[in-house]
Amino acid sequence: MVAGEVGLDKIGTNGDKIAAETIGFGAAVERRGPKTVGVHMSMVIDNCQTAWIGKANVTATSEASAKKVNAKGTKLVIDTSFTTGLLATKDFAALDLSLNKVAGLWMKSDIVIAAGVLGLVIDESSACASPSETLLIPALAAGQWRYVKLPFDGARAGRDAIISVGITAISDPGAATLFIDQVNAGSEFVGIAENDSARDSYAAGNQITIIDQGKAIVDLEVGETCLAGDALIPVGNGKFGPDSAGGLTDIGTKTLLSRMTAVNDQAVAAGEVAGRMM
Repeated sequence: MVAGEVGLDKIGTNGDKIAAETIGFGAAVERRGPKTVGVHMSMVIDNCQTAWIGKANVTATSEASAKKVNAKGTKLVIDTSFTTGLLATKDFAALDLSLNKVAGLWMKSDIVIAAGVLGLVIDESSACASPSETLLIPALAAGQWRYVKLPFDGARAGRDAIISVGITAISDPGAATLFIDQVNAGSEFVGIAENDSARDSYAAGNQITIIDQGKAIVDLEVGETCLAGDALIPVGNGKFGPDSAGGLTDIGTKTLLSRMTAVNDQAVAAGEVAGRMM
C-alpha cells in the first residue's frame, strides 16, 4: 500500500475481496475464506425437481403446483394416522457441508404449525437413518411461503459427506400438506457485490468490492418475504416487494422499477428489511 491509499477492508464490513466463483452485480455474497467470497446460499442440497421418499402415512410427490422458485416443488401430504418421526427423505451424491454455517429452504404449510414441531435433518447415511443434525424449523403460517434459514450446530466432521436430507416431526403436526422448494446451504452473509460499469459480472479470481452501507429500513408488502440481494420495488402504501419482473430466482436481478436491494433475508411475511439504494 502506498502513501495516500486507504484499505477499505479496514472500514466496517466493507472492502475488497476475491471472487471464489462468478458473481453477478448486486448479488448477495457470503464469506468463503479470509479474503474470498461467493454467492450467498449457493450450495444446492436439493432443488426438489424429483420426488422425495415418503414414510408411512406420508405421500411425497414433486409437482409444479408445489413450487416457489423452481419448475417443481416437493409436496408432502401428512395423513391423520401419522404421529412423529421422519416424514420424507431424499438421497443424493455426497456433499461436503463442513464449511457451511447455515441451511436454507422455502416452506409452506396449509395449516399453522408451531415452532419446533418440524425439523430439517441431514445425514451421512442413506434415508436419514441416523441424522447428523436436526435443525428446528420456526413457526409456519397457514398458506404462506416462508424462507427458513437454519444455523448448523454440530461438528464440521459430521457434515463433510452428507448424502441425504429430510423433514422430521418432533411432535405430531396433525393432518397437513407441506410444500418445500430449493434446499441450499451457505455461510456468513457479508454484503452486496458492488456494480462495475465496465463488466457484467465478477469472474472467479477477480477482485470484488462488497458494500453493506447506506441502508434504509422498509416494510414489505403483506404476504411478501425476501432474500438478501433481491431487488425491491415500491408496491404502494409505502410498502416494498421483490421485483418479480426481474425474476425471483435470479438474486439481485433488477428492472427499471427497482429502487433498492435487500441487504438481509427477511423470512417473516410483511416484516421489515434493510435495503440499499441502487
